[in-house]
Amino acid sequence: MAVQADYLVDIDLNGDRDFSDANEDVSAYWKRMEWSLGVDQPYDAMARAATLEMTLINEDGRFSPEHASGLSGFAPGALVRVRSLQPTDVDGTYSGVTLGQTGIGDGNTCARFPGGSNIGYANIPAPALDIPFDPDAGTISVWCTADAGSIADGSWRQVIRLTGSGSNNYICIYADAVVDRIQLAYYAGGTWKSVALNTPDTGDSAWYHFVLTWDTAADEMKGYANAVQLDSTRTGLGTWVGPLATNKCCIGTAQAGTIWSTWSGKIAHCAIWDKALTADQVGQLYRANTRQEDVVLDTERDDLIGYWMLDEANGSTAASSTGKTNHFIGWIDKDGIRPAPGTRGKRETVVKASGWMSRLQDDEVFLEVQEGKRTDEVIQALMSASAIYPPGSMGWFLDIPGFMSLGQTTTLAAGFEDFTDMGEGATVLNYAGDNWEEGVSVYRAVSDVVEAEGEGALLYIDRAGQLVFRGRHWPHQDMPESVDATLTQDDIREDGFRYAYGDRIVNDVTISLRPREVGDTIETLGTLTNPVKIEPGESRTVRIRYDDGSDNRIGGKEVSMGSWSAKSESDGGSDLTGYIAVELEEGATGAEITFANSGSKVAYIQAGAAVQGYKITDFGGQEATLADEDSIVAYGRQKMQMRISLLDDLDVAEALAQGLIFLRKEPQGQIEAVTLVANRSDTLMTQALGLTIGDRIEISEGQTGSDGEYFIVGEQHQVSSQYEHLVTWTLRPAPARVFWLLGKTGFSEVDTEALSTTLLGF
Repeated sequence: MAVQADYLVDIDLNGDRDFSDANEDVSAYWKRMEWSLGVDQPYDAMARAATLEMTLINEDGRFSPEHASGLSGFAPGALVRVRSLQPTDVDGTYSGVTLGQTGIGDGNTCARFPGGSNIGYANIPAPALDIPFDPDAGTISVWCTADAGSIADGSWRQVIRLTGSGSNNYICIYADAVVDRIQLAYYAGGTWKSVALNTPDTGDSAWYHFVLTWDTAADEMKGYANAVQLDSTRTGLGTWVGPLATNKCCIGTAQAGTIWSTWSGKIAHCAIWDKALTADQVGQLYRANTRQEDVVLDTERDDLIGYWMLDEANGSTAASSTGKTNHFIGWIDKDGIRPAPGTRGKRETVVKASGWMSRLQDDEVFLEVQEGKRTDEVIQALMSASAIYPPGSMGWFLDIPGFMSLGQTTTLAAGFEDFTDMGEGATVLNYAGDNWEEGVSVYRAVSDVVEAEGEGALLYIDRAGQLVFRGRHWPHQDMPESVDATLTQDDIREDGFRYAYGDRIVNDVTISLRPREVGDTIETLGTLTNPVKIEPGESRTVRIRYDDGSDNRIGGKEVSMGSWSAKSESDGGSDLTGYIAVELEEGATGAEITFANSGSKVAYIQAGAAVQGYKITDFGGQEATLADEDSIVAYGRQKMQMRISLLDDLDVAEALAQGLIFLRKEPQGQIEAVTLVANRSDTLMTQALGLTIGDRIEISEGQTGSDGEYFIVGEQHQVSSQYEHLVTWTLRPAPARVFWLLGKTGFSEVDTEALSTTLLGF
């Protein structure tokens, strides 16, 4: 039987969008789960939502609305998170360590290592750690104190050390023979690189956060102490040889069972990543652990391969909280809890949850016109202007109701870009926002932008709940050099193939676009049709829609207040204009004006108050038409008509049509999706838990010969309490060749090794 994965389902009970404090693990009650991410069809560009449906056992009624002592906060709007525990076990084993010591001040305890002839260490299982460990790129993070006098005696003392084959490959943080010095070293293939902290403080209160990062591709090694880089970046890194050595991957010593190089002091929060963290991430990690910010160490990231908090009160196991892979995070839907009625029958409750995009369908766009922006920049602007933030994000969001109350959360939220992974779009939009209808949702607007990017673009919510966008050149520019997994027909469920062939052919494309023109003088864009009453000391906000006087929608830019006045009566009276303060927020199709009355009398903003700016006029439809005659002769005319209202450039529309026809003018002969039974083998289970959208796989399929390489663009999981785990991956063919993209480094050179990059990109 294959190794099974344990699944954790957390509900945020106190509503603070954070799972680190008050949450309930309902894993003991779930009976069946389904969750999905990404797109349903390989040629989709935008995922509708990340979704979760979970059946909970409800025998005692704890998941019923009338259960007074049930899960408080288990209600629509509560956050749900699904994680899995990886089969790989990297728990360490303690020996001679005193547990339950006062930690760094974060509420967790730590471990004390005795040093000297008193052997104390935590031995990390090298064979298990070697599977995810990457000697070419990684990070080690650890907190420690040194006992007084322990680093002044010229003895070698290891905080942590990972040793490879022989004596020429190890990575470590340690005190060396030089008095009062702690070194951070990367030693690979006999090439030594290190940085040092001289004369560190000692004693139980002198905590240091050491971080060592290395990246051989970038040829950089860096060391940090309390988020400050030590010395200069080291280059000229060597090449690591061989696997990690048994009994030589330890916390607190260099080798298990020996007295050589044992640490004397406390150690806490030891973590290893298989990527080099950036300086900003190192700073975030430092602030998170010291509680200077309300940020939690993200132990669910796929690239975190080992995290030993060392906070056990007793026992012999140094537990690692790695292997917790996040699969889904979202909110319980407003109608997402359905207990079965009565006391007989199944006694179950079905819970439905959705991710970020589902809420974008209820949020209205109000954004100034976007001029000369790439598609990714417009998406970023739309999302930044929205009041919908990712599930689980923490922060004090100024001006967003429900997020700006003092005491609710005291952390100023980071920029929206921290919640996104935005690739660069290839389409530049002359104007965006000016011809969206009034009240258009953020989802619809973002969908329009993704459509304007063209074939190959992809936008979805990933496992961590963040928004991911890839432009249409993504499959070519960001194509991984190697596959992440190879599947044969035996790995796929017997009925687990979905194919595409002639149904994807497109050889005649018409794209409708909307040319626009901007006026060259400032003019009135809209007026207030009715007077607005404002009580003393109060304010009111009104929206003035732009129109051309004939009730035709227009856009506007560089908008400001035109003529207006405030009177004591709705149709005149004494002038009170001087008591009214005005604030204008510019939108692409209308302006929001806030009038504040500082006087002692009721004031009326008179009808006819105007906003002015440069008018953007939509001149109606224009069409770009392109066809491939050879394909039409061979396969018949296969038409596609697209209306892309954001486009007003005929050249761009023709380029999109050209790219679409090139990619789909012939039968694809491809696999659209595969379904596998993950718990059929350890390898498949590891792939099911680890592989996600954007990963590249190779499939060998014997019946139709549809062998090839594919990108995963959608994933769906079905898991039962008996651990039957079905995984369906929606696939998009990985390109066999890349485009010749003018002006793009690496894609515009002509040489003997770039003969496959001479196809003009779209």
